[in-house]
Amino acid sequence: MTAATTERKHLAPLEWKSSGGAGQFSAIFATFDVVDHDGDVIRKSAFQTGDTTIIGSWGHKVNELPVGLATVRVGPTEASVDGRFFLDTEAGRETYQTVKGLGAACEWSWVFTVTRQSYGEHGGKRVRFIEGVSLISVDPVLRAAGIGTRTTAIKSADTMPADLETEFASGGWLLARAAISEAGQTMARVEKLTAKRYEVPSSRVPQPTRDAAAAAVRKSVDLLGITPRTIHWFAERGEPQLWGFVKDGATIALRSDLDPQQAYETAAHEMKHSAGGDEPASLAFGKVMVREALHRGLLG
Repeated sequence: MTAATTERKHLAPLEWKSSGGAGQFSAIFATFDVVDHDGDVIRKSAFQTGDTTIIGSWGHKVNELPVGLATVRVGPTEASVDGRFFLDTEAGRETYQTVKGLGAACEWSWVFTVTRQSYGEHGGKRVRFIEGVSLISVDPVLRAAGIGTRTTAIKSADTMPADLETEFASGGWLLARAAISEAGQTMARVEKLTAKRYEVPSSRVPQPTRDAAAAAVRKSVDLLGITPRTIHWFAERGEPQLWGFVKDGATIALRSDLDPQQAYETAAHEMKHSAGGDEPASLAFGKVMVREALHRGLLG
């Protein structure tokens, strides 16, 4: 056995059902006796039923507060967690909305220290057998190494958080649209705003904004498995309120005065809508897409 080092294991896409209290979820986070993308084989002995683990922030940001708490369950072929997001904190609520909204675009990772391991052959491959760990956290990420893992249940919040009500009242667009959806209202209130728009030639839109929106469309096409959408640009008569909308099955519309980061997030948001995503799903997709782009240095 080597000296203890902290490692991460990643998980696979999500499934849904509605059960439990607000913010509660269940997820399979490890599959036993298969070779994962790191060349490791996880043994059932690695985990103990009843152990408590934190749900860490998106992408293993260890300097940020945890976003939830969970209990481990060990089954015959896999290990899972039953947990709850901290919906009374901003970080917990945002992570919950992201995990709930992203669907197949979201994966998970677990952070651990190896306490027992060995090496040998499995399926004709030289592998490491992870036989015991000290589990530190289970965290959502964009890309993962685990095999056959997924979220099996997540419960919608029952009420609109107070800060979303405040944001809606003050006119904040992204949270306002989330508030509309969380309150169970239709998108008709948003679509009415499109009556005040007029189209803007793309040549009048700053090149960095156009490039960012185009990059978001390309990335969304890859993640969502849909055909590319054409981008149209618009401005509004009077005070700007709407950042973007799905114009038709082949076109999304974006406001011409968005900065590159806003254009990237809004384009991703509307691409998710175009693929059939509801408002919480589209909101979360846009937020994660722009965070990933910033992390990779794709946006200034």
